[in-house]
Amino acid sequence: MQKGAWLVAFWTMIGVAVPISASAGVSMPQKPSLQIQQKPATALRVTESAARQIAWRFGFDHIEEIVLAGDRWEIAGRDRAGSEKLLDIHAYDGRVLN
Repeated sequence: MQKGAWLVAFWTMIGVAVPISASAGVSMPQKPSLQIQQKPATALRVTESAARQIAWRFGFDHIEEIVLAGDRWEIAGRDRAGSEKLLDIHAYDGRVLN
């Protein structure tokens, strides 16, 4: 018995002994890890064709350019009189931003 206690003390002193909690079947809590919370990926609700329909409702007669830039559709075109028009539409909820 003394020899066993002496061996445990020896291995503990040199840092090779198994932690008591692991040998007893007790799990230790994990060290907290740094996790960056990200917004879940959300699908666009306003497609390009829906953005075009919104632009036509706002007086566009001809759409020259439509670009998805971040979270908005940027639309450039002309009205019936030929005047240039610009329109920004939120790509997730369809709000007109300007």
